[in-house]
Amino acid sequence: MLPLMIPANKTIIDSFFDSTVSSFLYPQFKNKTHTFVSSNMIIDLFEDDDNFTLKADLPGVDPSQVQIQLEKDYLEIEVSNKKPMQDEKVVKLLINERLNTHMKRDIKLPRPVDSDRAKSSYKDGVLEIVLPKSEKTQIKVIPVT
Repeated sequence: MLPLMIPANKTIIDSFFDSTVSSFLYPQFKNKTHTFVSSNMIIDLFEDDDNFTLKADLPGVDPSQVQIQLEKDYLEIEVSNKKPMQDEKVVKLLINERLNTHMKRDIKLPRPVDSDRAKSSYKDGVLEIVLPKSEKTQIKVIPVT
């Protein structure tokens, strides 16, 4: 078994190697400041007897920029979070890792849900969507509150 390296214990050589390998394997995600970035939405999906609950990390996103659509057993989350790249006082952007992109994520749910009872909330950078299970299929846009 290989030991796991704790990120805080990484050396400069480790960081350089990680950056170089990431740049080589995924050049489309390397931005001009040589920082590895990805616009994938990080989610957790839970299931209990009655509901599916999805949690998505969206730090710094204005809830009005989040669109959620539910169709049959597909959940679509779309975020438009374009911000100016530079502040007027900043001379040169050195690192750009904050969410500044358009993201869209489609999640196939294991079974249909009741869109009339679906609800969502956004608190402390985490979007939570509760989707009650159902046998019937519907299409609905779910407002973020």
